[in-house]
Amino acid sequence: MWLAAAAFSAVAQDNVQALADRWARAYNEHDRAALGAVYADNAQLMMHGAATITGRPRIEEFWAGDFQDRDPLTLLKVT
Repeated sequence: MWLAAAAFSAVAQDNVQALADRWARAYNEHDRAALGAVYADNAQLMMHGAATITGRPRIEEFWAGDFQDRDPLTLLKVT
């Protein structure tokens, strides 16, 4: 049973890392549509010190504004 739980945990971490890689690739390419596609229709984006942004279209708008503000790049490592 422990082995099955450990295997499931490793697969889950790989899946989360794949999603993080997809998000980072879209963000680094400044691809608004690809970045928005990572979020569910009713997703909520919560940033420290800012109001919660609800819904894929509003989240896409937020990130598109971030792209115009500067030339951001990021890397996400799931631990």
